[in-house]
Amino acid sequence: MTRDECSQMLTLLRTAYPGFYRHMKAEDGMRTLELWSEMFAGDDCAVVRLALRDLIATHSGYPPDIAAVKERIRAITESVRGGETDEELWQLLLRASSNGIYGAREEFQRLPPILQRYCGTPATIRDMAQIDFQTLNTVTRGQFLRQIRIVRQREEFRDRLPESVRAALSPGGTDPFRLPE
Repeated sequence: MTRDECSQMLTLLRTAYPGFYRHMKAEDGMRTLELWSEMFAGDDCAVVRLALRDLIATHSGYPPDIAAVKERIRAITESVRGGETDEELWQLLLRASSNGIYGAREEFQRLPPILQRYCGTPATIRDMAQIDFQTLNTVTRGQFLRQIRIVRQREEFRDRLPESVRAALSPGGTDPFRLPE
């Protein structure tokens, strides 16, 4: 989102919550605009506007803060994408492991990015293919369901980082959270 688009979003908030912004000084407004511009630099204006309008419609009292807007953006984006549940992800991984002895690489490439991040390499799928079904469907499944939550939390954290921060953290301009090609 551009600085001008952020200004429009803040104008929307000021219109919805006039009492809150009544005594705001110009320099405070500029600092707020700078912060919002930085925090929403990588976000689509239409999605931010939708999230803000949704929060204004359901939020009373104080205006929503950056964290609330980011959370609503994530919820909107996730609902549109139709993200898989943990159990659905397990079923995808289980299906991939059924062809994991000879087709681990191909199965790995077909997995959604979150499962690729969980597995790390095709070798994990090959290893799973060699586990007996009873152990795979009890012990390994339990481990997966605990660990996939951590992977999801990391993904959510990564998504919350502004692009500028991701770039600053990455050596040589590559995203440190991105899977190798």
